[in-house]
Amino acid sequence: GGGRSDAGCVMAGTPPNVCMFGTGEYTTGFTDKGASTSDKSTGVVALVMLDLRLRGKIGRLGMCGVQGPKLPAVRAHMASALGGFVGIEPGCIETWPADDVVDPSAFQQALASFSAGDIAIIFTPDDTHAAIA
Repeated sequence: GGGRSDAGCVMAGTPPNVCMFGTGEYTTGFTDKGASTSDKSTGVVALVMLDLRLRGKIGRLGMCGVQGPKLPAVRAHMASALGGFVGIEPGCIETWPADDVVDPSAFQQALASFSAGDIAIIFTPDDTHAAIA
């Protein structure tokens, strides 16, 4: 015993798409004060999703927050923090809401653009989890 088998772990068909809900430090490495100075300066969730996309394990990537005006700075930070890694393309992530919109219900529009079987990853304040899920 004790051996590991990957039998049954091979993905069949088209890889699922992923929408990340939350645009903060753990997802992107960006905070309300700008680029994080913690050990999460590159973010964690988006970095892992971009790596999985590079490996062909997931397809389309989306990211949803509430503050559209914050998103250009988030995208610029991600391009700066992650753009130097070969094959990692932060620019491929679609974002909600629009850059000029503040919308606490933007998650509804993001969800509507994905399909059953796609993946939702929720890293938002505790009081918003249930509504998004």
